[in-house]
Amino acid sequence: MWNIERAYIDRVFATVQGKEIVQVFNPATEELAAIAKLSNRDDAKRAISATGRAQKALRHAGKAERIEILEHLPAAVLARTEKIRNHRGIRRPAGTRNG
Repeated sequence: MWNIERAYIDRVFATVQGKEIVQVFNPATEELAAIAKLSNRDDAKRAISATGRAQKALRHAGKAERIEILEHLPAAVLARTEKIRNHRGIRRPAGTRNG
């Protein structure tokens, strides 16, 4: 089971400040798949502010620069591949599979 506490805001995976927790179920098995912390108003304001800055930058960017900006997200995910694969920082209940 995954514990999700981060959101991609302003080109980084940031810990969300919200307190509300939701359960995410696998629709095929109906088993609990994850616990996710929801973003709060401050998280949303940070994301909206980052979006505004990104739109201003994109307005004046050329094609090559836009491509570079858009490639940043997959690069950030790929940079974390080993961490994701090894489930470091992700708490699993004792006795669960690494799958």
